[in-house]
Amino acid sequence: GGIWNGANVTVTSNSTVYLASGANMDMANTTVTNDGTMLWSSGYIQGGGNSPGTFVYNYGLWDVQCDQVWNFGSYQGNGTVFNNYGTLRKSVGTNSSQTLFPGGMVLNQLAGMLDVQRGNFSLQGSANFSGGFVTTNNTGTTILSGGNFNLSGGLTSSNVVENGGVPVGDNVI
Repeated sequence: GGIWNGANVTVTSNSTVYLASGANMDMANTTVTNDGTMLWSSGYIQGGGNSPGTFVYNYGLWDVQCDQVWNFGSYQGNGTVFNNYGTLRKSVGTNSSQTLFPGGMVLNQLAGMLDVQRGNFSLQGSANFSGGFVTTNNTGTTILSGGNFNLSGGLTSSNVVENGGVPVGDNVI
């Protein structure tokens, strides 16, 4: 846990950062560039803020090993944008719980892979799937449950559920 508010954080290749805490991990008005490995195993992450908000550029592996929320709670404002060029993986969880990107959190799947191996990965903010792949198996589900979703690059997956999300633009599934 900790506070990265207002920071620019770069994780170099061959480096690992562990995000683990019973408390919130605050990343308001923060830019995170991941070229290595981020392991999120417990605790809420809180992003957002008024100037400029939170931006994540994932070129490495961001492994979600918990069923938690990436919130923009008390910071509100511009929210969080997660730009995925590497691998965003959910490797732990059950089908009765979820990792949640709520409203105020936008996922841009630009290249690379969204890899849901176990449990539910629920998107209630908006998302743009313009490149890369979404993979799931019989124990992992990607849920488009709220917000606007643009599937312009095509969404290829065996286990994606639209449950309240709104497709916008020209969508290819």
